[in-house]
Amino acid sequence: MNYAPPFTTPNDLTTLPRPVVRRASVERISHLATIGFVTMFVVFLVGIAGFTAFGFRYADRTYPGMTIAGADVSGLTREEVAAAVQFRFQDFASTPLTLTAGEQSFDIPVAELGITLDEDATVDRAMAVGRSGSLWERSIAWSRGALDGSALQPVFAIDDVAFRNALEDLAPNVIFGPSDARIDVSSAGEAALVADVPGLSLNVSATRQNVLERVGSMVPGAVPLSLVSVPAAIGVADVEGGLPDARRALSSVIVLESDDGKWGMSRSALSELVWVDDSGTMQVRREGVEAYVQTLASQIDHPAENAGITVDGGGAFVLVPQVNAATVDVNETVDRLVSAIDRGETSVEIGVGRSQPAILNETAQEWAERADSLVGDGVELTWSGGSSQLGRADLIAALVIESQPDSDEQFALSFDEAVLAERLAPLQEDLAIEREDAQFRLVDGRVMFQTEAKQGRELDLEGSVGAVVNAVDTGEPRVALAMTMLEPAYTAADRSAISLPDVLGQSRTYYGNSSDPRRNNVERATEIEDGWLIPPDGIFSYAEFMGLVDEANGFVTGYGIVADPEGGVTTAPVIGGGICQVSTTIYQAAFWSGLPIVERWAHPYWLQGYGEAPYGMQGLDAMVNIEPDWALDLKFENNTGNWIALVMVADGENVHAEIRGTNPGWEVNVAEPVITDVVKPGETMIYTDSPELPRGEELQVEHAREGFTSTVTRVVRNAGGNVIDEYVLESTYAASRDTTLRGTGEE
Repeated sequence: MNYAPPFTTPNDLTTLPRPVVRRASVERISHLATIGFVTMFVVFLVGIAGFTAFGFRYADRTYPGMTIAGADVSGLTREEVAAAVQFRFQDFASTPLTLTAGEQSFDIPVAELGITLDEDATVDRAMAVGRSGSLWERSIAWSRGALDGSALQPVFAIDDVAFRNALEDLAPNVIFGPSDARIDVSSAGEAALVADVPGLSLNVSATRQNVLERVGSMVPGAVPLSLVSVPAAIGVADVEGGLPDARRALSSVIVLESDDGKWGMSRSALSELVWVDDSGTMQVRREGVEAYVQTLASQIDHPAENAGITVDGGGAFVLVPQVNAATVDVNETVDRLVSAIDRGETSVEIGVGRSQPAILNETAQEWAERADSLVGDGVELTWSGGSSQLGRADLIAALVIESQPDSDEQFALSFDEAVLAERLAPLQEDLAIEREDAQFRLVDGRVMFQTEAKQGRELDLEGSVGAVVNAVDTGEPRVALAMTMLEPAYTAADRSAISLPDVLGQSRTYYGNSSDPRRNNVERATEIEDGWLIPPDGIFSYAEFMGLVDEANGFVTGYGIVADPEGGVTTAPVIGGGICQVSTTIYQAAFWSGLPIVERWAHPYWLQGYGEAPYGMQGLDAMVNIEPDWALDLKFENNTGNWIALVMVADGENVHAEIRGTNPGWEVNVAEPVITDVVKPGETMIYTDSPELPRGEELQVEHAREGFTSTVTRVVRNAGGNVIDEYVLESTYAASRDTTLRGTGEE
């Protein structure tokens, strides 16, 4: 077959066939290829053998170039890797982890974050490198590890609860809520716009990731908390519209007024009531307004008070004006005040309801005039032999004006009888006349009529009060006081019935050694007291029969017991000195008669002569002291049921006293005196100047004797043997001193 030659140019020699040269090249190339193939195969076999040997060498160890968190773990067994990683983690965890938020930092131990090393998982991760995939893939991993190194992170376990608790402990120092925009009202009554402020929250998940990355690297360094801005719910644009309204409401004091007064609500008070809500609308706290109005109501509200009547300083009856009730309409006033605040108004009228009381001024005035007419100028009080005046002021003091709102007669006028009785009481003493019984005296053994009986009188206070009230009510200008006449118990006609057959008791005391003045006084006192009769149930009084102890009554200056300048007592000249011997003698006679002793006084110190038997006893004396306006008296009662008489005789030696009457059949038993508390007397003579003695003359008036306490018991039984009186007489006497008077008078 013939081939047409390709189109060529004459000068293209390369296109000419070269049969011999081509065969030689092919052979050479074939030879070289064979050699290369064999070589590559050998190398492949050697590589396979080498990698296989490498793999067997590190079958239970990590491959070269491996690090975990910066710790070289190349060629280590599992146990060695675990130990190396644990050591590295413990070293890292020994220093607290620093969490930061801006300029704040917080050091927290890794353990408190709930992070622990998972050794097994970490070792598994290290041992897994270069042990997965085909031989080729593993070879590549081995090669890269050997040339570039293989850096791994440990595996950690984290307790989410502990981690969150750790963050919650520090969160209050970092995070805060957003602050909404608001209209702030100050206590001074100023309103201002406060812009909103975004808050800050903590992203726990992101912070957790940051912490794990830092812990995974085990390289010290701060870990930033992941913070997220939280926008406010209410912005300036939401509330600024309420600012003008709030400023208008707070611009001025609000004056609340009624007929009861004026009250001002200050800007400070308004600031507690005005606020702007989240939508920018001004609001008024109605409950606060109501509380304020309730406060006003507590000052304004009052019940109605009836008109009344009083008496002024001049004694005139005057009107006490009525007071109308006032009650604040709280709801209406609250509505008005809320509206005024909302509109910025400065005055509010308080709503007050009013009502009249039951008793009006006109009625009270009419009754005041009646009261004035009733008391007039007072009333004249009359009685037999005299008169007095119960004046206008007295009647006004007793007048009782009672209001009776529900009655047709809205006032009642009456008199307090207790007050009237108090005003009349001073007249009781002035108008009283004591009744006087007829008095009898035994003279020479015969009962003689001594003084006439006299009728007495006393003011009948209750009857007089009634008479005064009746006179005033009927308009009488004068009234006769009511009197009660007191009839005497005994008159001259009773003399014939008096019988004195028996001596009930007697006594005798010695005065024979007395000085002439003392003797005179003893005998004069005996004379005065002798013969008087005491009616049944009557009381004998030594002072009553004695009268005044003075020169006009026959007494002279003797010696008696008087107070000394040191507060004690002494014997000194005194008018009537010696009359106590008479009272002592009478007392002893009454004592032995069994009569009840009503009043008796012991001497300051014991006088030995009063204790002589058979009638005297140690402690059986009776001191008297009779002054014009008071007396230390001797009194006893006649309870025999019949008349008794006191018979006295002073014979120059002894004073005799007898109680005569009708024997009641009593038995009188007297025990011996019991003497206690004995006090020894002083041994020094006491000298006292006496102007009653001539100069240079001396007279001993006291002798030293013991002081003591004497107790004498007397029991009286009636005829039936029953005790009718038990009289225990206890007397205490001071020790007496040797006392001598030195005369300082004229010679």
